[in-house]
Amino acid sequence: MRLHNRILVSVALIVLFATTAAAQARYTGIMEYSLPLLTSVPPLDSTQPSDVASAYLWADELMRTTKWVSINHWIGNLGYGDTMKFLAKMLYEVSDNNPLSLYQWQISGNPNSVSQHLAWNYLGFPAQEVPMLVNQIGAGMSDTGRTGFILACDLIADVSVSDTILKNDPTDKITPDIVMAQATILDEIKGQKVPYCIGAGMRTRKNNSNQALSYTTVWPTHAVAADTGTCLQFEYSPEWSQGLAGDELPFWPALSDSTGPWVKMGGEYIVFLRIAGIGSDASSGYFSIQPYWGVFGTQGAMYKVIGGIVQDPKDDFGIG
Repeated sequence: MRLHNRILVSVALIVLFATTAAAQARYTGIMEYSLPLLTSVPPLDSTQPSDVASAYLWADELMRTTKWVSINHWIGNLGYGDTMKFLAKMLYEVSDNNPLSLYQWQISGNPNSVSQHLAWNYLGFPAQEVPMLVNQIGAGMSDTGRTGFILACDLIADVSVSDTILKNDPTDKITPDIVMAQATILDEIKGQKVPYCIGAGMRTRKNNSNQALSYTTVWPTHAVAADTGTCLQFEYSPEWSQGLAGDELPFWPALSDSTGPWVKMGGEYIVFLRIAGIGSDASSGYFSIQPYWGVFGTQGAMYKVIGGIVQDPKDDFGIG
């Protein structure tokens, strides 16, 4: 899992966009959200379970008192045992409660930023150490990466796709196509909060496709409950890999089939999604929502559901 995650970071972020810690990067996809940086840390609120609040307070104290080099060294020496299992449980609960708050904490807690004048002083670097912890747990669990993959995903849901829109950029020689899917949550599995859907309707963007898709609009968003019937939008490239991504291009097998891109209007899917950072500036963090492709399994982190049965032909999760 550790190696596969690093492949994803080195390939996906370089191919699709450049992520920076101190400045918003140019993004060429369809869907770009923004969230304001936190004005105080950690991100506590009255609705959080006590375990989630305690986890944030513990992590906040660690970031204030311990340099990131020491934290990384400790994580790198963490082996399988009760401590690893406890941290996995804690991280899952925090992410499940509100993955958008976790994202805001990570982008707001960057001690190396030159543009973010923060009122607190972190010695640790949450945006670096959280993924490193996920990788270490994924490698230590010895379950072919399943635990690490589920921890790494910010949102997991059973969804019904109501519409899709395709953007083609002929100047992009590696991943020229981007598909945005608009879906409705049928069942929330992980991630009790999701981004509020962007303002422009899918049909409007299609009717004005030549103009609307010539640039990417940044849409401010906020967290809403991931209830049944809630809108959930995500995007992916049909040129991405269905399976584990290596460093050979083009990716193969790609996220398409004989009838076109992988996700179809009217289809049902179990989607494993991540908050894909697109950098930050002095006021906001920018991101998209994408499948956590290339690091686990054989279905591009978007498993088709046909007749109520999840299609997992290679038994990625070991449950038949």
